[in-house]
Amino acid sequence: MNIGEWVRHICSIFQCERYEVEFHIIKIRYDIQSLRNNFPKLRGIDIKCFKLEPNEIDIQCAQNIMRAFLPDVKYVILQGVSLRDIQHIGMANLEELMINPVRNPKFDDFLTLNVERCTFHTDRFSLRDLNRLFKLWKKGTFPKLKEFTVLGETNADLNVLLKGLQAKGAEGEAEYTIKNCYGIRAKITVYNNIPASVFVSFTVSK
Repeated sequence: MNIGEWVRHICSIFQCERYEVEFHIIKIRYDIQSLRNNFPKLRGIDIKCFKLEPNEIDIQCAQNIMRAFLPDVKYVILQGVSLRDIQHIGMANLEELMINPVRNPKFDDFLTLNVERCTFHTDRFSLRDLNRLFKLWKKGTFPKLKEFTVLGETNADLNVLLKGLQAKGAEGEAEYTIKNCYGIRAKITVYNNIPASVFVSFTVSK
């Protein structure tokens, strides 16, 4: 049997309600129609590219995978694939997006999305950019956002992160609360005792 026949055979055996697939972008080339023909509706996909600098063909393969399964897919993990290369496809139906690793993320890229939970694992990020993102949330942007997490190296100066947010929290604590224009509260948690890294978590109250 070919790959498509094997996939359909395995799916017929297990009869699962939820399928998730991990795609490796190395030498295999994916086209949209064959992906749709060979796989069921997927709940989650994990796209991995092992090259330090993906070429145009690699990026096109990642884009084809995304196009093939949107809008059914709800969970996406990108590894070695830049968000900027696929953000124009549109991922407004996503519940969760994880990017690991990403180099020097531009949180402006996140502005094109409308996901519920988003996680960045990165080498370095800007607290100033993150502060800007939180200010936009206070103004009512990202109404679907429930969780936003970033882990990486940065200047751990809380004055930069919390500037202008009117955050409430005792000095020296790792947790702060902010409120948006609709009265919805969110908690910002910061840990900078991780070796060579800072962890910032943003969680919207239920």
